Amino acid sequence: STPKYVNIDSQYRLGFLADSKRFNVAITRAQALLIVVGNPHILSQDRDWRKMLDYARTLGCYTGCLYPEQTEEDVGQVESRLTKLMMDQTDIERVEEMGWSADY
Repeated sequence: STPKYVNIDSQYRLGFLADSKRFNVAITRAQALLIVVGNPHILSQDRDWRKMLDYARTLGCYTGCLYPEQTEEDVGQVESRLTKLMMDQTDIERVEEMGWSADY
């Protein structure tokens, strides 16, 4: 996954990062062992996944790359900055009128 796809997912409410029900299904199906393979930098952008990663670290069962601790305020600031970067339909039409493509 890349930040580009996370932006698209959050804009169009797609994927695990957009729906807490999908998160719940993803982590509650395991009967004996849950192994999560993913990019913690991407997953930690979601409140539920961040709590899951923090919980795993607290238990000492997290392995993988290091990622910075983030507070709700930090995440809110990042979300605010990313929201300002998102184009609405008017912006997309203006860009297309100039002959540029709004590739997603």
